[in-house]
Amino acid sequence: MSEKNNLKERFITSALALPITLAALFFSTKPYFEPIFVLIMAIIAIVSLDEFFKLAEKKGMKPLSALAKACTLGFMMSLFLAYRYPFLQALPWVVLLTSFILGFLYFFFEGKDPIQNLSATVFGFIYIALPLSLILLILYQSKLFGEEGRAWLLYLLTVVKMTDIAAYFGGKNFGKTKLSPLISPKKTWEGAIIGFSASLASSVLFLFLIKLLNIPFSLSFFGSLILGALLCIFSQISDLSESLLKRDAAVKDSSQLPGLGGFLDIIDSLIFPLPILYIWMQLFIFNGNSL
Repeated sequence: MSEKNNLKERFITSALALPITLAALFFSTKPYFEPIFVLIMAIIAIVSLDEFFKLAEKKGMKPLSALAKACTLGFMMSLFLAYRYPFLQALPWVVLLTSFILGFLYFFFEGKDPIQNLSATVFGFIYIALPLSLILLILYQSKLFGEEGRAWLLYLLTVVKMTDIAAYFGGKNFGKTKLSPLISPKKTWEGAIIGFSASLASSVLFLFLIKLLNIPFSLSFFGSLILGALLCIFSQISDLSESLLKRDAAVKDSSQLPGLGGFLDIIDSLIFPLPILYIWMQLFIFNGNSL
């Protein structure tokens, strides 16, 4: 497929996905829709996990796919229940411990190569399911501290996606110096720098607009520059990291969504920024010290 046709498919798919994403985010804090939103996030994580495990299988590994998917669903649901019912605060840890023990028990009785297959299973969960689970914590913990979690997630999506778009077109039109030729030959330093500039601009602009709307969003101008820069840097590292895994497995896309590859290709640039945003909120929002 030509690059022009690929770009057209990407635009059409993104145009269809955008209103769905915004609608799900808008209703995500409505009591009747909260469990549905959690389920949607779990499905996205499970599909992305499945795509990762297919990469691992191309390397001869046999991860415990069913266990990891069940753990992902149970962990996300338990995080939500812990938010709804404080006496269930330990439930997410119970789910993780139970899943971990079940992984070992499986190899007590059958299965080969427990080190590499357990490693692939646990890595898949940590790499994909754990960061995506932070969406729920950002969204629902924020309510407990008077913040609008939906605004924080929209901020994250805006900065990361503007970084992606600017880096893509900047590299396409001005790129000369390869950023990481062994991993992603098309990515350039020029594109990365343009993406960085776009992330700072979008971060500041988002802050300006959100303040005009008087939405609870505790971020200063100085903080928006620092956080915008961090999210940009880690989104590009996150993107390259998924490219590294695909190159090792000798595949182009994690799946075959028109113009976008797979779910893992869609969320790849969010995997590292999500923990960065959550850590930022733990340091400067949830303890009452805004920056």
